[in-house]
Amino acid sequence: MKFHFIGIGGIGMSGLAHILLRQHHHVSGSDAVESVTTKNLEELGATITIGHNVSAVNSDCDYIVISSAILDDNVELQKAKMLGFPILKRHQMLGEIIRGYKTIAVSGSHGKTTTTAMMGALLTEAQYDPLIINGGIVNAFGSNVSLGLGSWCVVEGDESDGSFLNMQPIISVITNIDLEHMEFFKTQESLEKAFQTFIENTSILGCTLACIDDPLAAVVIKKTPHHTIITYGESENSDIRLTALDKGITGSYFSVKTRRKEYKNLFLPMMGKHNVLNSLAIVGAGEFLDLDEDTIRETLKNFQGVQRRFTIRGTVNSAVFVDDYAHHPREIETVIKSAKQYGATKIVAIVEPHRYSRVKDLLHEYAPVLDIADDIILIPLYGAFEEPIEGVSSFAIAQQLSKPYCLVETFEDLIEQIKTRLDPGTIFLFMGAGKISNWCKLAVTTFGKA
Repeated sequence: MKFHFIGIGGIGMSGLAHILLRQHHHVSGSDAVESVTTKNLEELGATITIGHNVSAVNSDCDYIVISSAILDDNVELQKAKMLGFPILKRHQMLGEIIRGYKTIAVSGSHGKTTTTAMMGALLTEAQYDPLIINGGIVNAFGSNVSLGLGSWCVVEGDESDGSFLNMQPIISVITNIDLEHMEFFKTQESLEKAFQTFIENTSILGCTLACIDDPLAAVVIKKTPHHTIITYGESENSDIRLTALDKGITGSYFSVKTRRKEYKNLFLPMMGKHNVLNSLAIVGAGEFLDLDEDTIRETLKNFQGVQRRFTIRGTVNSAVFVDDYAHHPREIETVIKSAKQYGATKIVAIVEPHRYSRVKDLLHEYAPVLDIADDIILIPLYGAFEEPIEGVSSFAIAQQLSKPYCLVETFEDLIEQIKTRLDPGTIFLFMGAGKISNWCKLAVTTFGKA
């Protein structure tokens, strides 16, 4: 079959293209900019066009695949419609790929990428040889997909556009529920209903693993009484309860008590209580699948993490440069707290706010979490595919801060600001979803050449 992806460079779209190429289908695609991702797909055999052009859509194409970021006026999409090609949205293509697999779907407003990677590691450790489809680059195999030959699939369920509702997993996971992506859900009631449906779509012979410590997740759990729900968290009434936690600079030691047994001194080589709580879902899945304790213990101990989740890019003058995808205030808070666990003497938060709609909705939530850091540097807001909203900007966030801050427009300006803060023991946290990651890498390179 011949597939053409419009917007092939995105993390979700590229993963699907990767799988189809490995399955010996013909894949072409276009994206606005060239990237490491598009280059990797070319090396696998895809035909890539940089920029959107009608000539990229060939007359012998069987299916067009589009992401949620592709608008109706896209010239390639318009040509595909004119030629009468079947058009699949990303979640529909994902559904076709995982059809026939026994699926574990991981969703939640925060932490689902790391939890999906952990779940994939569990099934790999158990020698299930799963297909893994993630929303981030998994360090263990350097990609967002792993094409196992087994009958199980572990997939990240994207709630941002409701696409996770097209899955019918045997095991589902809800890490937490936040008032996120409200440009899609509109109301809290609609958001809660979507996660309720996600639970109801889970096999009645399977289970849902959900963090009961999260207020909205707890509400949804109560509204879905006729499904097997295994709760986890610190709460006394959790089915899987975190009973002890010792946080160190190499990771976290912790103990867990389930309805079956107690696991003492588990180790996860990651910073932050949030990662430990997410790992409780792995314990729950392991028990549901009747895996032995050693398999669960080894999975957590050897977990290598995901790119852009507290990824240390380098050190300069004994200062550490960390790259993280955090862009929601709740995520920013967990990263800053993780830096404290790491032993930072000073924390400089370098933040790229993400999406006008999010910043508008959560404007007053940024300052309280950013002020946990010692110093704040804000770069211009990354709008993704959204149109600007008057009064919504990085400056609007800065006006509410009580800690020292500065606003920078260019990478060169940022380097000058870092120079004045480059002290041993300082951690520079580069947080955001746009160019901030590349700026982190370039900063390390720049100072390395100095």
